[in-house]
Amino acid sequence: MSGNSGMLRPNQKTPFHFAMTRFLSVLAVALLVLTGCSETTEVQEPAAPAVTFASFDVFGSEFDQADSIPVQNVASSPADFLGEPVKVSGTITEVCQGRGCWMTLQVSDAQMVRIVMPRDENNNYLFTLDKGMSGRRAIVQGTLDESTLAEFEAPMHQGGDAEDHHDGEGHDEEEMATGLELHITASGVLVEKAEESEEVTEEAPVETTD
Repeated sequence: MSGNSGMLRPNQKTPFHFAMTRFLSVLAVALLVLTGCSETTEVQEPAAPAVTFASFDVFGSEFDQADSIPVQNVASSPADFLGEPVKVSGTITEVCQGRGCWMTLQVSDAQMVRIVMPRDENNNYLFTLDKGMSGRRAIVQGTLDESTLAEFEAPMHQGGDAEDHHDGEGHDEEEMATGLELHITASGVLVEKAEESEEVTEEAPVETTD
């Protein structure tokens, strides 16, 4: 009958139903996005790759290169490492020019960690370093400590040889007495060999005969 033409058939959807369905779908997606944004997830920075050398010079006891950490990691949270054995890698910035009894590893332009060679019961060094290694990379195994520069130099004065191998330049008495610095007493030091390009020597001229 024509009177029934305006009635909805079962399951027939009107434009209003379609609009509401779309609105609810958009609202559900929006709620999911907002929920995801409100949750904070901790993003871990990738660990720095361990440094390994294909060839190296050994000072003191040789050790496994694996599992070394950048010296910056130790310097940023020294309390976690003080008095503990550490294995750190870094670039050598300075070497004692008197006896080769210490060197420094660069942390930043304004900070370094001093590497100290160990002594025996008679105050003699167990090993020392070559003096021309600045700029080369090194891996050091030893124990981390913290002291003033005056405390660091005390054993040298006891041996009567501090004049030969300390870096007193740029340090006033107050700084030496109160300024703390990190140092590692090394049991072994691995220093990456210089590149072959740095070791090239001039060839002798070839004589020619007429």
